[in-house]
Amino acid sequence: SKYNWFINPAQKIVLLLGANIFYTAPLVVAMLCAWYSFIGSPINWSVVQITAIVCVICVIFITHVYETIFLIKQRETDIIETERLEKSRVKAQLEALKNQIDPHFMFNSLNSLSYLIDENPTKAKNFTSSLAEVYRYILSNKDARLVLLQDELIFLNKYMELLQLRYGDDLKVELSIDNQISTNYLIPPISIFMALENVVKHNEISSRYPMRVNIEKNDHWLNV
Repeated sequence: SKYNWFINPAQKIVLLLGANIFYTAPLVVAMLCAWYSFIGSPINWSVVQITAIVCVICVIFITHVYETIFLIKQRETDIIETERLEKSRVKAQLEALKNQIDPHFMFNSLNSLSYLIDENPTKAKNFTSSLAEVYRYILSNKDARLVLLQDELIFLNKYMELLQLRYGDDLKVELSIDNQISTNYLIPPISIFMALENVVKHNEISSRYPMRVNIEKNDHWLNV
């Protein structure tokens, strides 16, 4: 870890070559001299030189193979770790958004219901029914990572019924997605809902400022 390929590759190469040459060569020479001394024969320096060079080349080759395998494994480990961290980041963002839904959504829904009970009891009843369906979907899919786009759109229609009761013609949501296509795609649960909820949360929607939202599929993207 001290001499890292990715931080300082030039230093790493110099150290590897230096270690191979200035460690392997003297060690080979010393071992050969010891061998000649053991067998009682005069030292053949040409043989010692050739043997030392061959050993250094072999060690450099073996070191090269080892370092190449090490770098490949290190790269794979880094890629897997990066993907894991990215998934964790996206999951944490999604969970944070989900946790923001409940208080704001319930506050607005109950306010709307309170208004409708006095103004239009029939609408209030329909609003309560749609609200129950919407909340059931949210609770049942809150821990899911992905759901069918088709299921998300069915849920979205229920939510749009709530918005229609609340805003009437001042809010128009147009869905330009073929039903057959929606069975072939997955999407994070309640993600379109969150986009629409942000539209409602951060904008004035009235006869003076009507809101138009278009949801369409563009290649493998869903545009809101």
